[in-house]
Amino acid sequence: MTELWQFALVGLAGGGAYALIALGIVAVYRGSGILNFSQGAIGMIGSYAFWDLYEGGRGSLPVLPALAIGVAVGTALGMLFYLVIVRFLHNSSEMAKVVATLGFMLLLQSVAVKIYGTQPHLLKPLFGSGKITIFGGIVTHDTLAILLITLALGIGLSLLFRRTRLGMNATALRENPQAAAAIGVSPHPTGIITWGMGGAMAAFAGILLIPVTGLTPGALTLLVLPAMAAGLVGRFVGIWPTIAVGLALGVLQSVMREFEINSGIISSVPFALIIIAVVLGGSALPGRGETLTRRLPRVGTGRLRPATVAIWAGVAVAVSVLLSPTWASALINTAVFGLLALSVIVVTGYAGQISVASAALAGFGAFVAARSSSDLGLPFLVCVLLGTLSAIVLGLLIGGPAVRVRGVNLAIVTLGLSLAVENLILLQPTMTGGSDGVVISNATLFGIDLNPAAYPDRFAVLCLIVLALGAVAVLNLRRGESGRRYLAVRANERGAASVGVSVAGAKLGAFAISAGLAGLAGAVSAFRFNIADFSSYTVFHSISTLAFTVVGGVGYVAGAVFAAVTAQGGVVANFVSNDLNLSSIDAWLAIGSGLLVLDVMVRTPDGIILQFAAMRSHLARVLPVKRRPSAAGAHAKAAPEAGTEAGPEPERTTALPRVSGVTPGTPVLTASGIRVTYGSTVAVDDVSLELKAGEVVGVVGPNGAGKTTLLDALTGFSPSAKGTVEFRGRDIGGLPAHLRARLGMGRTFQNLELFDDLSVRENILTALDSRSRLSYARDLVLPRRHDLNEATGAAVSILDLEKDLDTVVADLPQGRRRMAAIARLVAQEPAAVLLDEPAAGLNGSERRTAGELFRALADELGAAVLLVEHNIDVVAATCDRVIVLDHGRTIASGPPADVLREPAVREAYLGR
Repeated sequence: MTELWQFALVGLAGGGAYALIALGIVAVYRGSGILNFSQGAIGMIGSYAFWDLYEGGRGSLPVLPALAIGVAVGTALGMLFYLVIVRFLHNSSEMAKVVATLGFMLLLQSVAVKIYGTQPHLLKPLFGSGKITIFGGIVTHDTLAILLITLALGIGLSLLFRRTRLGMNATALRENPQAAAAIGVSPHPTGIITWGMGGAMAAFAGILLIPVTGLTPGALTLLVLPAMAAGLVGRFVGIWPTIAVGLALGVLQSVMREFEINSGIISSVPFALIIIAVVLGGSALPGRGETLTRRLPRVGTGRLRPATVAIWAGVAVAVSVLLSPTWASALINTAVFGLLALSVIVVTGYAGQISVASAALAGFGAFVAARSSSDLGLPFLVCVLLGTLSAIVLGLLIGGPAVRVRGVNLAIVTLGLSLAVENLILLQPTMTGGSDGVVISNATLFGIDLNPAAYPDRFAVLCLIVLALGAVAVLNLRRGESGRRYLAVRANERGAASVGVSVAGAKLGAFAISAGLAGLAGAVSAFRFNIADFSSYTVFHSISTLAFTVVGGVGYVAGAVFAAVTAQGGVVANFVSNDLNLSSIDAWLAIGSGLLVLDVMVRTPDGIILQFAAMRSHLARVLPVKRRPSAAGAHAKAAPEAGTEAGPEPERTTALPRVSGVTPGTPVLTASGIRVTYGSTVAVDDVSLELKAGEVVGVVGPNGAGKTTLLDALTGFSPSAKGTVEFRGRDIGGLPAHLRARLGMGRTFQNLELFDDLSVRENILTALDSRSRLSYARDLVLPRRHDLNEATGAAVSILDLEKDLDTVVADLPQGRRRMAAIARLVAQEPAAVLLDEPAAGLNGSERRTAGELFRALADELGAAVLLVEHNIDVVAATCDRVIVLDHGRTIASGPPADVLREPAVREAYLGR
């Protein structure tokens, strides 16, 4: 027991350092709303500055002055990064912010490697060899210093964010930056101070930890991962939970060493904690108001240009065959990195899941392929297939937490799992053959010897063919059903569920295909050498892959090609190093790469490929070429201004086809005793209603009456505390939102929840697509095309959307966007239609057209319509019955003319 206690006390040093770095992450997040993945790298630079000056290192200063300067360097780096980069990312997507901090991490690490190399440096205890005894256990002065500093900073941060104007401004800016700006709160003073504080804490932690872990660029940079684990438990806001978890992590890892547990398992403990915290604290769908407010990088159309592919493939093959073997090696590197970049395109560019695990998946694919060749003697093609399939299985496991988490938290999870795979498998001698390694048989395919040592050109051609096939598959994916599902989930998970898309299924499908591409890259590259090399599949490789794919253009296959060509060891690097005889420039290229990431995230977060496209468009405008006006522009000229009245609309001749299996007048949706609570707040209280086929029922009431919450409860977006919901005679209370939509329950939202990166046509097709799981694999080879169905064609005609069908939804004015949302709803041919403020923001003409369609949904389609609306004129002209809610309860119901005259209703709207 005494030894166990001693190990626990020893672990307080590492735990205190974790907590210190995590406190810096919390300070930065509370001050700017950004999770700083470069926190460990900032601390590493401050630690090297200390080591340069400290008399125990290679300087001459005593510990305290050197410590002060090292901390000042960390402070300056944090403030500089905010001033040069972060302040320009205010309106950028979460992805751009994550990649910017990862780029800064890569830059700082490259600078440290260039200046100091990778040799570890050790120091004696900074505050002498003194010790104190606590219950029979010994605590060094260094450990005591770490604990005291951590506790003091915890108290200081608590007071800062609770009692000072700076803290109140930081809270306001994080929770509602628009409202804070409206009252004159500038984000820059708060951002500069909190980023400086974060840098100081990182440097403090790094310096104090040198005697424990040693000083190397990689080790201190990756301290950010256990710190992120501690911060995640406290949701990057709670200071004392963060400190407690950081200390507990250090103690737990130290105690595990007492029991001689494998070092890989010990280092993976923080990530087990991350997964537990994510699964317990996550949700299958984001809540109302949690959807993305900033547009993600643009996405290509997936159009395949066979001539372009053939030309570039021919050039690459000619280079590999005709030029020196170094070019063949560079093309192999380019092709492998290109496959990794394609895997990022699928999971991050298409599905919007920020994953930092591509290299780990590739490493696992290489491991299985190498073992299959070495241990089982299987042929090359079978080994590659097994490596790919095994990576898919691992990808599904890594993607599991994505079902309940999204955004930057998912980046933390995948980064942690990536390091766990590296530590548990790829760096374990017992798994990778020890000093002898894993000996692999020569690669042969259809009787052709592909041994890279003897025939590098042949192996390069093989890798290029695999890359080309992967690129075509990803392009096909974008044009197919599964591609539309991915983009729907990426744009708006609630909107995707409302049209029947399984959000969890789409995320897992994206992770599986992404993992397959990464595993294919690793499995093929495993055969480059006779002895398999797993050392390159590191966390930093995953970070580089994500960063450079985003720089190239994460929504475009061409962006993956750009990332591959400019990757380390690729064709550009080969040209610079060998053809220009600048072999010593490699370290500078790494530094330049980090600077490039930062520059692109600030100036062109959509990617460099978009810059090329913009240049081409500019040339097209300059050249005297006659161009046809766009559909969006033509419609914009014809559409009336919002808020103006248009002339009488021509009588329409198009009718909606009836929903099959629905008899007019029969109950479609029945709800009884619905009660919804948020904590102690009762949003909906004992509401019952019945919707019959062919009728329109209005739900009205003042703001905060519970109207939208009632719709969320009926459609499965909010759990009901009490009550039952029946749809066409079936109890659906336990079904999730997407399954209710598939049964025939359609809805719109106040915020529309459209898929901004898709055209109007693709938005509608998402509602029409089949829900087959086979499409995730089929679309890689044969993407399915669909046409609008009869009901949608009629709705498009009624809403005058023909000219907007091929316009990206994000480029439409608000009124046309609402019409697109209604058309997408009609595409489902729902038996029950629930509309949430569908006429908000429409002008008089558009309101009349929308009201006509609402009535047609009941009269012609035969659906039961529930209409939540503030425009009383629309309610009075459209509805058969009206239900009035106030404070979550029903206060009146009946025909519109009678209900709207009741004193209780007037009082609810106007007061006494």
